Amino acid sequence: MNFRAAAGKALQRFGVAFLLESEDAVIEFVRSYLITRVQPYSKGQLAYAIKNNFDLWGQVPGRYKAFGHQIANDPKVKEVYTKYSHMVNSDLVLQWLRVDRPDMYSVITNWPGPQGRAWLDEHTRRALTELVQTQS
Repeated sequence: MNFRAAAGKALQRFGVAFLLESEDAVIEFVRSYLITRVQPYSKGQLAYAIKNNFDLWGQVPGRYKAFGHQIANDPKVKEVYTKYSHMVNSDLVLQWLRVDRPDMYSVITNWPGPQGRAWLDEHTRRALTELVQTQS
């Protein structure tokens, strides 16, 4: 890697870590991480995932997942995320979906019985746990 690329990468990492030292920035990072992961899917695919308990968030390209882990595992970011992680739950994710993906919000909230919401609870928990796992 040449000096320019290495310097750019270092500045990007420092900049991201610096920006993610506040509650709002960490919450927005998590929002972006989760919403981007479901962006390619249709409401029909979400319905299939709920019906079959399929992990839609787990089907993300490795490149994006690796970038998310890189940011989330930065010591400063991890410290702030740990401090505010209790604020991120499926209720908040549902509100993000209401704004960012109203079609998915509708599928989950209109699902007959508790299965739609139970799916969101379980898979939100899995995705958030995965986000902060240390990569080897």
